[in-house]
Amino acid sequence: MKMMDDNVLIRTEKTRDATSGGIFIPLMAQKEELVGHVVSIGPGKEDKFGKRSPIPVDIGDRVLYNAHTGTQLDINGETHIIIKECEISAVIGTEDIQNVPRSYCCD
Repeated sequence: MKMMDDNVLIRTEKTRDATSGGIFIPLMAQKEELVGHVVSIGPGKEDKFGKRSPIPVDIGDRVLYNAHTGTQLDINGETHIIIKECEISAVIGTEDIQNVPRSYCCD
C-alpha cells in the first residue's frame, strides 16, 4: 500500500490478554496498545514551494503513537492504522516497551 503526503501505515501490536504470570485479562480491562511497526511511509508533506519534508521514521521502526487518531483497517487479518506523521510520539529503540515506566505509556 502506497502512502500519500505525510501519512504513515503502522501495523499495531496485539493487546496482551494475559499477564506475565498467566492471569487472564478480561476484554473490558484490556487497554489499547499504542505501539506498532511502520509498514509504509509517504514522501512527506509538500510546502508552498513544492519541496517535500522527509518523514523521520523508517519502515520497520517500532513507534509509539497518539490515542484516538487515524484510520484503522484490517490487512491480511492484522490490524493496521493510517496516521499523520505528527501523530507519532516517539520511535522506540530495541528495548521492550514493558520496561518503560507506565507514566510514559499514554494510558
